[in-house]
Amino acid sequence: MNNNRISEFIKKIRKDNNLTQKDLADKYNVTYQAVSKWENGKNLPDIELLKQMSKDYNVSLDDLLDGHFRRGNKYLIFIVVLLLIGFLITGTIIFMNRNKDENIKLEEITTMCQDFTVKGTIAYNNNNMSLQISDINYCGDDFKDKYTEFECILYESGETQDTKIAHFEYKDETTLEDFLSKVSFKVDNYKKTCNILKDNTLYIKIKAKTNRGIDITHEIPLTFEDNC
Repeated sequence: MNNNRISEFIKKIRKDNNLTQKDLADKYNVTYQAVSKWENGKNLPDIELLKQMSKDYNVSLDDLLDGHFRRGNKYLIFIVVLLLIGFLITGTIIFMNRNKDENIKLEEITTMCQDFTVKGTIAYNNNNMSLQISDINYCGDDFKDKYTEFECILYESGETQDTKIAHFEYKDETTLEDFLSKVSFKVDNYKKTCNILKDNTLYIKIKAKTNRGIDITHEIPLTFEDNC
């Protein structure tokens, strides 16, 4: 599978239907930054959204996942599509255990924070897990304020010390909205299982500094399914 081909295919569908990125974003209730990431190959829509797009624009899901119109053995195509679904949702295929009886499960990462919306996915089995966060948006009052330095950090809180899992830094004057459109986290082979992780807390900390030297910090707690 080629992410760039799928991204170009989505772009072609949009342009063939005379839609802007904002038009497509509004249609599927996402941000225009999310559509930009789809078309740049940085991220892909989840499988439910891909199904809806294939229905709306009269394109088979097989063709959409493959990145072009094709013909071939329908049974083989069906098997290939099943194998690709996990990759499209999580951004990577992770074989956490070679035992074929160990099925990979998926859960959605969200947040209850009023000032931010976060979308992500964890993939796990009994032995390991991975996580991806690719869509962070700020909806607070100082939405258009400009800052000169940013750091976005993904933490796991512990009993005595918090652990930094991933981080993203940016030094240039821009708004918080534009900075967050650049942020994405992918953590493969994370050394926690889902059952252990649910007893801890994942959160994102955003540090920003204005051109007057004022430091601003936001903390975003992350949540996921109770049955994880």
